[in-house]
Amino acid sequence: MIRKIIKDYLEYKKEYKDNFNLFDKNLKTDFNIIIYDKSGIIKTGKIKDLNIEEYIKKGCIIKVNGILKKLNYYEHLVSKLLDYSKKIFTKNVHNYIKENGFENIHKANPDINELSRFILSTRKAVSYFQASLMSSIAYHLFAKKDFFHSEMEPNIRLHLPLSYMTSEKKKYAEKLMSTGQATVHGPHIDSWYYHPYNTINIWAAIGKIEKHNGLWIMPNSIGHGFKYNSKKDIEKNEYINHDHVYSAELEPGDGIIFSSELYHSSAVNETDSSRLIISMRMTLDEPNFFNTDHYLYDYRKVIFKGEKPQIEKISKKLTKKQKEIIPEGLGTNDKKKVSISELVAKRIDKKIYINKEKIVEGYALEIDKDCIVIYKSGVYYSFSKFCPHAGADLSNGGYIEDGKLICPWHLLSINLADGSSKCGNLKNYETSIDGKYLVVDKI
Repeated sequence: MIRKIIKDYLEYKKEYKDNFNLFDKNLKTDFNIIIYDKSGIIKTGKIKDLNIEEYIKKGCIIKVNGILKKLNYYEHLVSKLLDYSKKIFTKNVHNYIKENGFENIHKANPDINELSRFILSTRKAVSYFQASLMSSIAYHLFAKKDFFHSEMEPNIRLHLPLSYMTSEKKKYAEKLMSTGQATVHGPHIDSWYYHPYNTINIWAAIGKIEKHNGLWIMPNSIGHGFKYNSKKDIEKNEYINHDHVYSAELEPGDGIIFSSELYHSSAVNETDSSRLIISMRMTLDEPNFFNTDHYLYDYRKVIFKGEKPQIEKISKKLTKKQKEIIPEGLGTNDKKKVSISELVAKRIDKKIYINKEKIVEGYALEIDKDCIVIYKSGVYYSFSKFCPHAGADLSNGGYIEDGKLICPWHLLSINLADGSSKCGNLKNYETSIDGKYLVVDKI
């Protein structure tokens, strides 16, 4: 027992030292950044010329090109992940990952149990790595010279393509891991899950990130007030306006920084590549928790003292189940493009007569409790209105992009021709024209 304690302590000391040796107070580099708000790109330039903390407080999104590589952490992180790949996966799977990269891990067909162990193990293994990385970010990007607070357990998020994640594998992964680690996370803000109000998220790409395997964020949505249910899922009747949403597209080593109070969600992985990222959280001041007596997450104070940062040993953790004290959302100010009462002129048996002049092009519009209509490029379509992936109400923000209907929750693409998708099919209703009306036949 004593030997094990000594061994664990020596390993801890080595891990701590190895990771904080990566921190370089005298690092001479600058960062090219792009700042987004709901209107799109509003600023580009060098980090030294811009106060990114103020932009984050306003609800902007900061994209930092090559953040992991310029801070000299990228290669170390990939090496550490490969070390754990060797420990956990079979030799054939590990060698395939080593040769072809984590973006092709699904092609090696790893066992789902091993995959779950890999994600959970690496999350704990990179704890001091991410504290060191966050120290570099706080020091060099936010110009913090005294202290900040770092959440001690980062998330290694590995999302495999839909073609690999069968329903059985998804259920198994969800049992072993929290939502978002290997399966998609719905639209949310982090305070729904008891993180401090003043948390800043750092979301960095280990592999390439595309729109349809990444993350979307709603700029300027702090205090927006979406309602959510007891499972911390957004209510289906909340309208998500994707007209101004930012979708992450990143090269390996790039990162985005944003307030945890901006609404954000995973995109379902419809690509042929596995998506691997590291997400971390920090507060630049004292963490502002909802309940000052009980804490669910381990945020520790990191002090800049001497050449290397020092982590406080005492941390605040949950001592008993936290009370439900988060204020309920007041509801979004965004409304549907047009209401049912404006669209529907009359109903005769199973047929719905819709005022054509009221139809807004390019959006899924509700015409019945279970039915939507879409108009795009001179063609009308009508489908059942709940997404086959996770049940999102498509009339609450569904939109047309590249000839497909996009789900507002996880960006699933649905074919307009027949309502098919990689997660199942929508019911397709016949449409016809009768004078000034579009007629949808629900027989």
